[in-house]
Amino acid sequence: VGTGTVVTFTIFVTNTGDVRLNNVSVSDAQAPNCVKANLGFLLPGGSINYACTMTPTATVTNIAATTGIPADGSGTPLPGIPAPTAQDDAVVQVLTAGIDLVKTAGSAPDGQTLVINQPAPVNVTYSFRITNTGTSYLKNITITDDKIGAICTIAGPLAPGASTTCTAAILVSADVTNTGTATGTPTDAAGTPIRGLSNPTDTDQAKVEFRGRLGDWVWW
Repeated sequence: VGTGTVVTFTIFVTNTGDVRLNNVSVSDAQAPNCVKANLGFLLPGGSINYACTMTPTATVTNIAATTGIPADGSGTPLPGIPAPTAQDDAVVQVLTAGIDLVKTAGSAPDGQTLVINQPAPVNVTYSFRITNTGTSYLKNITITDDKIGAICTIAGPLAPGASTTCTAAILVSADVTNTGTATGTPTDAAGTPIRGLSNPTDTDQAKVEFRGRLGDWVWW
């Protein structure tokens, strides 16, 4: 799940012994909403269940424990029989979604202008390198450009930390600055969308500039 997502637990308590249990209780250090000071009594083989919630901000192993007071059929405590205890856990993994786009024009490094020392038009190849910077996987990653249009779609899922690159060649006729945008859907490793995570988006620009156009004069 994503940070801030409400997670629902279901607590089942069963009397697996052969005597009645009074004052059955449940403790839970990580999820106060799951604590029950007294669920009443349980006859042998009897059970009770209820739902409770928590809102984790990080991955957590939630441990619930239960106990009860042994009693006879009329509810009178049985001395000498220790109170039984049991516990169980549930793991909630909190993930993040992130994407980074690096767009470059030709041989120019990221953030620098591609300078072309010849007359326009010139065919320029743009590279769009995306990296999954979150802890979730990403699928259906789309890359677009405000001047070129749709660049590519990557089915994925793309693993955390992994990168991939798309390219597009276009005839450039004048100085231009264009912006690429990348976005994707957060999923688990199997490609199932993760509840509570929004699609991450990133943008990056690349610049092309012409110098030494046909007809320019150079004086010395």
